[in-house]
Amino acid sequence: MSAGAGSGEFLGVGEGAGEVESEATTIGSVFGVPDGVRRIFPSQPDATRVVLVRHGEAVCNVNGVVGGMRGCRGLTELGRAQVLALRERLIRTGELKGAGALYSSTLPRAIETAALLQ
Repeated sequence: MSAGAGSGEFLGVGEGAGEVESEATTIGSVFGVPDGVRRIFPSQPDATRVVLVRHGEAVCNVNGVVGGMRGCRGLTELGRAQVLALRERLIRTGELKGAGALYSSTLPRAIETAALLQ
């Protein structure tokens, strides 16, 4: 079961979940949300917004190595290019304009991703 869009509640997967996409598209066109961003209810002016960004392609993933603290060797050239493309998009669209903080895990691939996004 899911709550109605605009109610401020999470729209879960299940019955009615198919409506989320059309509602998100409508809200996006009204509130200027860039393509690829899915919003299930309008943002509130005083709301805290959390944006999760996954790191670019990592060396450990390409090499088939467990990427923990010892195995992580950062990003590949493709991974750096992916992050720089995201950075350019964020600058172009202003999606994160006025962001107050950037947090990262301590893994090299995440630190490198965060550094490239700054």
